[in-house]
Amino acid sequence: MSGKKMLLEVAESLQLGATLDYAIGELKFHNAVEEGLESLDRGERVPLDEARKLLPQWVSKYASLARP
Repeated sequence: MSGKKMLLEVAESLQLGATLDYAIGELKFHNAVEEGLESLDRGERVPLDEARKLLPQWVSKYASLARP
């Protein structure tokens, strides 16, 4: 997905009072998901045991993003 298309989709999904910081966080999150899906399409995978170890790190990276 192009950056512009992703930006427009995220912008459309935001609540009216969303802050710029929140919008940027959402954009970063959507980009990370897109990158992950693309890596799966290329056959790149993270073994389950490694994913379990990385999960707390992934969650904490995005947990600070609170809806306005």
